[in-house]
Amino acid sequence: MLFSDIRGFTAMSEKLDPKALTALLNSFLTPMTDVLFKREATIDKYIGDAIMAFWKAPLDIAAHPRKACLAALDMVGAVERLNRETGSDIRIGIGLNTGPACVGNLGSNQRFSYSAIGDSVNLASRVESLTKFYGLSIAVTEHTHKEATDLAFLEADRVRVVGRTEPVALYALLGDADLSATDAFKAHRLDHEAFWSDYAGGRFGAAVDSLARARSHGRAGLEKLYDLYAERLAVLIEGPVPDGWDGTFTAQSK
Repeated sequence: MLFSDIRGFTAMSEKLDPKALTALLNSFLTPMTDVLFKREATIDKYIGDAIMAFWKAPLDIAAHPRKACLAALDMVGAVERLNRETGSDIRIGIGLNTGPACVGNLGSNQRFSYSAIGDSVNLASRVESLTKFYGLSIAVTEHTHKEATDLAFLEADRVRVVGRTEPVALYALLGDADLSATDAFKAHRLDHEAFWSDYAGGRFGAAVDSLARARSHGRAGLEKLYDLYAERLAVLIEGPVPDGWDGTFTAQSK
């Protein structure tokens, strides 16, 4: 399942008249749709500037979690091209999750649509919302990550989203398999994993140092994430390791 959203769309729409807003949305949704169809997605619906899409229904799509990840990367690339061509400053957040869902004609006797519902769909929506909190363009759950480990991922957090009791690992998707295979990314991933090990293990003093090493790679798109961990560590390092600490964060909003 994939959910995407334009960042700051409400504020953007306040500055545009209806005609200009319609033109902006159409210029955005058209390349997004092209990308999703290219990657064999089923588009469930457009909700204003938001898009909901899924894979493996009505047709059985092989390697669909990986195709969803590649679609998300393509969407970010398409937005960057659109911004260059139009002078816009559109930024999007995309959330991905993989799991079972109820898919079919849902609605009433008078009106229905082909859609997907279920816990895995809700989780994908929550993950998309969390991209704002972490400052990420694309966030995926562990369920999607494990099906596409050749791509360029870094673990972002272990989070308990609103409405669920079980935590889930979140990953930042930063690039394709070519990026993942570079020496520079491999070095960054090693330093990032060392930081996460220190942080989740309650070694907060060591985590300050390993966070600095991870941040020193200077990869764009992770600034807010690393700032967030610096803020957490500034508080955590002042006291004892909390009981039952494993690094899990409990989200307070959808």
